[in-house]
Amino acid sequence: LLRSPPAPRAADARVHACITCASISCPSLRPQAYRAELVDGQMTDQMQALLRNPQKGFALDQGTGVATLSKVFDWYRADFARTSGSVAGFVAPYLPSGQRSY
Repeated sequence: LLRSPPAPRAADARVHACITCASISCPSLRPQAYRAELVDGQMTDQMQALLRNPQKGFALDQGTGVATLSKVFDWYRADFARTSGSVAGFVAPYLPSGQRSY
C-alpha cells in the first residue's frame, strides 16, 4: 500500500486515518481488511469516522467557534496541505455539512 512500487496510496493523505499505531488517541482501527477493489471508499470512510469522533479527530465548540483537530493533522500537515492547500481545505469535505463553515 505504501512501499511497494509504484506505491499508489503513498501520496494520499487519507492514509493517516487508515494506518495507525492503535493507541487510544489514534484513529480507530478498521474492523475489516483493506481490499484493493474497495480501498478508495474504505479510506474515505476512515477519514469521515475519524472526524466524526470528537475525542479523536474533530471537536467543535459552536459557542466559541473553536475547532480542535487530532494531532495527526499537525504531525502530517505537509501531506494534507500538499493534497488540498491546507489542513482546513483537506478536512472540510469530510466533515458533516453543518460543520464545514467553521
